[in-house]
Amino acid sequence: MLTRKGPSPEDPRNEMGSAAGAYSGDWKTLFTDTESLARGKWSAPKTGATFHDAYRRYGASKLCEVMFMYAALLSPACSSF
Repeated sequence: MLTRKGPSPEDPRNEMGSAAGAYSGDWKTLFTDTESLARGKWSAPKTGATFHDAYRRYGASKLCEVMFMYAALLSPACSSF
């Protein structure tokens, strides 16, 4: 997830946003397995309550929503819609 401030992806101002550290360290890989995501163990609220933690969980929920809708549209069961 990117938020751009400058006219170019290489603009140094892009790294200074308030959400710049949300996906650093252990969170560089978004999902390592589906089990932790399905059981709510990935970036669970008990792992942190900072802005970056909340931003990461919100972003992951939006990504999952988009992936679910895409998969649902490809499903034969949804072809009647």
